[in-house]
Amino acid sequence: MTDAASTSGESPVIAACVLQRLPLVRPRLSSEEQAQLAWERQRALQTGELKDYPQNVAPTGKDDAGSKQQQQQDLRTFDPVPSTTAADSSGDVSTMRRRLADSVYLVVRGGPAAGGGGGGEWSFPQAVNTGEESISDTAQRALSSAIGRSHPVYFIGNAPMGHVRAVPSGTAFFMLAQVVDDPWDTQLLPGAAKEFAWVTKQELLTGPYLADARLKELVSKML
Repeated sequence: MTDAASTSGESPVIAACVLQRLPLVRPRLSSEEQAQLAWERQRALQTGELKDYPQNVAPTGKDDAGSKQQQQQDLRTFDPVPSTTAADSSGDVSTMRRRLADSVYLVVRGGPAAGGGGGGEWSFPQAVNTGEESISDTAQRALSSAIGRSHPVYFIGNAPMGHVRAVPSGTAFFMLAQVVDDPWDTQLLPGAAKEFAWVTKQELLTGPYLADARLKELVSKML
């Protein structure tokens, strides 16, 4: 966490912004999930909640052969969105255009936005509360200090999603925000941080991004 200290000598209150890009494609179902869906459909057919109509029944007023031909043509021309991107293939974590079936989260390293003066630890964008602003205001300031205010972002509520004791003192609160619209290119403001990454929850827990074991435990429950 941060090494920032309060100028008044009191334990600092820190607010961090957990910026989330939601999944953009539906994840592939596991074999267990496919089996569960098949069982639920069969049960619905047996109870009458669903009816299984013959495939050769054409809509009223439409030619059956023509309808079948159109359906086959639609299937041939359907081009689904690929779930693997160029960033996935190259291992590039500096773009949110990766891991489209998962949520990814913004973390930064080095500089004030990471809660330190150029240290090597990763963290969510964070700032020390001034005492005259809300936790939500501090988290919004932390994010805008890192990437500016030109990106469409929506903060979810005014209450923190979690908190943890900071090192060496104080308490860090975490506010959830979400990316709005299509993925946009991320750029750090000068002096805000040295590096940033968009990573999944699993990468946060197993990669080099969370050095604090308590924060790692919180993230495992919070996200």
